Amino acid sequence: MEVKYKMLKAAAVLSAACSIAACGGGSDSSTDTAPVSFTVTATAGAGGTISPGDRAVTTGQSTSFTVSANDGYAIASVTGCGGTLNGATFTTASISAACTVTAGFEQLPVATSLLNGKVIDGYVSGATVWLDINGNGVPDENEPSTVSITAGDYALELTEEQRACVPYATLYVDVPVGAVDEDSGEVTAAYQMARPAQFQPLDEAALLHISPLTSVLWQQVQAQLSNNGQQSLSCAALMANSELGVQISNEVKDIIQTTVSKYNIAADKIFADFIAADDEASYQLAQSIVKGLKATYAYKQQLRQQHPTANYIRSQFYQGSDIDNKNAYPQAWYRDTMLSFDTGYSTELVKMNNELTEVVREIYLRENIKTTWGDGVLSQTKDIYSYGGDDAEYSCTNSEAVSVIVNGISYGLSNDGSSATAASVAQCVNTSFSNGPYKYYSVDYVENAVGYHTRFVIAADTAEYQTFVQWRDLKTKAETLDLADLTTHLNNSGYKFDEEVLLDVSSWHKRSTDDRTTNRVQVGKFSDQPWEKLVYQANGTYSKTCSTDNGQSWVACN
Repeated sequence: MEVKYKMLKAAAVLSAACSIAACGGGSDSSTDTAPVSFTVTATAGAGGTISPGDRAVTTGQSTSFTVSANDGYAIASVTGCGGTLNGATFTTASISAACTVTAGFEQLPVATSLLNGKVIDGYVSGATVWLDINGNGVPDENEPSTVSITAGDYALELTEEQRACVPYATLYVDVPVGAVDEDSGEVTAAYQMARPAQFQPLDEAALLHISPLTSVLWQQVQAQLSNNGQQSLSCAALMANSELGVQISNEVKDIIQTTVSKYNIAADKIFADFIAADDEASYQLAQSIVKGLKATYAYKQQLRQQHPTANYIRSQFYQGSDIDNKNAYPQAWYRDTMLSFDTGYSTELVKMNNELTEVVREIYLRENIKTTWGDGVLSQTKDIYSYGGDDAEYSCTNSEAVSVIVNGISYGLSNDGSSATAASVAQCVNTSFSNGPYKYYSVDYVENAVGYHTRFVIAADTAEYQTFVQWRDLKTKAETLDLADLTTHLNNSGYKFDEEVLLDVSSWHKRSTDDRTTNRVQVGKFSDQPWEKLVYQANGTYSKTCSTDNGQSWVACN
């Protein structure tokens, strides 16, 4: 009992002492310690990303980041903060201080293939071959190119995407001064050759030769495209629009046949290596064509310097012209040129001397000028032409047209000017529009995704010809004539496709174009002939039927 009593007493004393000295207990002057955190910085090099970015991490804890490589790149390394990479996830070690995670990426090798062929005049080395993927006629930095070597061989390295464009893009060859023609020696005058797109699947083993013969073909394709307002067509645009691709493919086929007929050369020889085939006739034809190609190249350079604001320049020299007295002069040289500007365009076909340095005779000249006219646009065109041969007179004609768009509907009025003849271009007078034999109205609109076009022809002997009698020689009349009068008149003309025509006109034509399905359908109504329906197929061909009962029934056209 005495021992137990002593122990209890000692415990009481110790308890009191601890109360006084705060032994192991809390006191009013003590505080809790806050957890410590550090910033982990995340950075990524070119070719990828790291997320979520910088973050605060409590000491002793770890954190993770997601690392992603861009297309064409792979993760090369991720370092910092003692971490490890597992797939696309990088996890740090326990954090005890601020640190940085850095992600690096490397570009993957691009799979390529070779497109082979020859540059042929004689065989030409030192010429630059390039694929015009965007269709602008200029070798851009991102377009593949190479230089031809001995025997004219070239090997164009292409990515898979670039190779897919070969059927839709033109192959050009720039032959500079200093290149070597194995037949004639060092080139002293630069020129350009081309091979047009074929719109056919590319054979892996195909050799795509580029020569004067393929260049003649390209010149004709280029002229046709510019006449259709399709000067620049990219690979992407053609691949995305199969109907347009088929249309141009058919035009290329037609041009091949025209070229075959004009030069009396088999179609396959146009694309062949005529040197290896020992084809003397094709070789001599190529030499003649190169003369025109060199003149074309030099003249286009001159035009670019003279007309720096031109949106489009086309020029070509060739022998023989069907429109000059039905090719009565097959050995004569001609220069065919077109210049396009924001304010209009000009075209010319002229006969040249044999040296291709001087114009001998003008065959066809056109000048078109567009200007703002009130709320609309005025277009004035002058034509001078002589198609009957070297001794024929010139015809001098002109036309003017004003158009305006109101609520998505395009309204137009155009006038023929008075025509005249002259012994020379200089004597042509075609500046007046006061006594033209015809005028025309037009309306273009869209309803329910179907496009419509209406055209009225008004001869001088109709009552309607006297309507808007002041609307001639329009250039200086924008302030005195009101386009609202024209639109009001045409709104009451019966221009809509299913409306009755209400004007006293010589003739009229209405057309609908329905592209809502895969196959385009065009229906044409005429005041003086049977209606026509064209149904286009995927291959670019169309079927044509006619109706004599206002579209109630359709039968084969006569």
